[in-house]
Amino acid sequence: MSNKLRFRSGQVELHKVRVDSGTVIEAGDLVWLDTNDAKPAKDFAWTTDLATTQGNFAAVFLGVAHQSSAVGETADISVDLSPFSVYEFDVDSATYEVGSLLGPDNL
Repeated sequence: MSNKLRFRSGQVELHKVRVDSGTVIEAGDLVWLDTNDAKPAKDFAWTTDLATTQGNFAAVFLGVAHQSSAVGETADISVDLSPFSVYEFDVDSATYEVGSLLGPDNL
């Protein structure tokens, strides 16, 4: 997986998900479901403000990509859909508590 996200523990539940040929996904990307295919968080449209955009992203959040997909590739990729998986990823410096809700920024 990429340096930005690391699997730590828990039960992984991998599912094969369709990816469009023009979409680039790296292993470790947070992905969302766009109609019938997966797209990385970086491709999610900004709406109004950060809180609104993160809420909209949460509504279509799919999981964590375990495989990459380069431009031109159309093979399904494995995505972890398990709510029991624990991942570690880089965040802005702050204090977080167990149960704190986090979401991607700079979408």
